[in-house]
Amino acid sequence: MCYNFSFFNYLLFNDLNQRFRVLTSFDVALGRKMRMTTLNIPAALQDDRQLRSLIGLGLDAFEILLNEFIVVLKEAQINRKPKKRRQRKPGGGRKSAIGSPQDQLFFILFYLKNYPTYDVLAFTFNISRACACMSVKRLLLVLKQTLKNLKVLPKRMSDPREELVQVIESVDHILIDATERPIQRPQKPARQKDHYSGKKGFHTVKNTTVADTERRLLIIGNTVPGKQHDYSILKEELNPQTDWFESTEVSVDLGYQGIQKDYLSAQNIHIPHKKTTKIEEESKSSINALAKA
Repeated sequence: MCYNFSFFNYLLFNDLNQRFRVLTSFDVALGRKMRMTTLNIPAALQDDRQLRSLIGLGLDAFEILLNEFIVVLKEAQINRKPKKRRQRKPGGGRKSAIGSPQDQLFFILFYLKNYPTYDVLAFTFNISRACACMSVKRLLLVLKQTLKNLKVLPKRMSDPREELVQVIESVDHILIDATERPIQRPQKPARQKDHYSGKKGFHTVKNTTVADTERRLLIIGNTVPGKQHDYSILKEELNPQTDWFESTEVSVDLGYQGIQKDYLSAQNIHIPHKKTTKIEEESKSSINALAKA
């Protein structure tokens, strides 16, 4: 009996091809479904409360920031210096994997608000880890220039002293505090010791912040290890020999005890009184009694 092997090969190939098409279409459909359900940005932009929980801004502030962000983003694309000779017009070529400028602004604000790892960020926005890393570095510069154009970028402690004094004197009342945020535990024991915060119980970094009563951030200090005390950071960044608070009221918490003695214009510095317990009062009275005896 003679068999037509070419016919059987055709049937086998056709069957495998059909199965491959089914699996491919299933993967594509599954991938589209995962992309839609990973993060629904348009839905988040319709809910003010959800938007604040995700990026820290409301709808009105996001719209104001977006208008200037689009302008700066286009300027960055035009002024970008390509590594090779340009073959397309500025703005041409492959588009961003994140999406529209609106999605890119949401992306970078989401990163700054939640501070996820690049793996988590890539999974959330359905992009690669390398794309997430490069997008963060690129969009941080765009966002910084956007805030600078809107004149809401806070001053740094490293700026000239005259500019810092001018900012402080521009408002009637300021609030000084240190903000502390967690970081991944450093690998080197020396860095672990420097960044370990006994107050929080984990490894942190902190910055000194100067804000007004309307919660606008005026000045931000340098990033230092979390072990360093709040008041010691302030004395390093704002020299006590300078009269910073001559015409401005300032309020601090109990972490800045001694500020009224070290800084000029002590009458303008307000610090809450430390609450004493009944045991402390009894011990003080017994010490006074012994001193008089």
